[in-house]
Amino acid sequence: MEVIKRFGEFLLSNSWKAGLVAFLLSATPILGIPFVSWLSYVIVAFVTLRKGFNDGVIVFGFSAITPLIFGLMLGDVIVIIHQVFAGSLAVLLFSMILRSTAQWRYVIEAAVWLGLIVILLVHLFVSDLDAWWYTEISETFSAMGRFAGMDPEVAKPLIDAELAMLVPIATGFSTAWLLVVSLINVGIARWWQAVMFNPVGLRPELLSIRLGPSILLGFGVTLAVGAFIAPIGWDCLPPFVAALAVAGLSVVHYYFDKRKSTIGLVIFYLAFILVSPYVGGFVVLIALNDSVLNLRMFKKEG
Repeated sequence: MEVIKRFGEFLLSNSWKAGLVAFLLSATPILGIPFVSWLSYVIVAFVTLRKGFNDGVIVFGFSAITPLIFGLMLGDVIVIIHQVFAGSLAVLLFSMILRSTAQWRYVIEAAVWLGLIVILLVHLFVSDLDAWWYTEISETFSAMGRFAGMDPEVAKPLIDAELAMLVPIATGFSTAWLLVVSLINVGIARWWQAVMFNPVGLRPELLSIRLGPSILLGFGVTLAVGAFIAPIGWDCLPPFVAALAVAGLSVVHYYFDKRKSTIGLVIFYLAFILVSPYVGGFVVLIALNDSVLNLRMFKKEG
């Protein structure tokens, strides 16, 4: 823990130094070093949370250089939109909101609306989007089938069935995933800040996430658009589902925390792993009800 604190002090001492560290970390995939580039986003969030927008922008600029150049070299708009806008810029924005409000509700709501903007931009600027996703996903599934030793003739109908389900929501799902990762990066930075300056500050924030009615309304409208008007509605749905899942988990943790039931929480996550579609749907339903009723107001008597 002492090492973490000292490294944090080094980053906070000079934003240009922090930016250089973020740049080096963002370039590690090019150097063949895996699984550490995400730390550049954590540093963007950490500096922004502690020192504010001006210093955060400096670190953001350094962290965005590598994915921006990489996307331009490939001529790939999706890489730029996802990695820069839904990556570094999202972390900067979320950190500023959290710094200003100290409430994760507003951060998550901003993530949903940013996700919708990203999804619409991709649909606007990428031609033949479904065909692009069809190629990308089918190649991935075919490689997985070969790795598992499946007969291509047997694998093809299974892959086609999966493609029919995944392609219409692939942009939304990948965007929601990137935004969830960005929220996790901000959460790690918030934990880092708490370790150094306010050890008891993070827990109450995470246990009190309750989304506003705008998310409930947006979820309903998007669902209706997908069902009755245009398929793009289905593609816009994943950010709402991800946000509601996070808020629902906050309620679940709140009640288990109040009852000091670690075993109950472990059982809940085991059930989540074993029957995730059902438990996940239940968690989303909890968040939808919480946005209207404020379920934390229903306290156990005695």
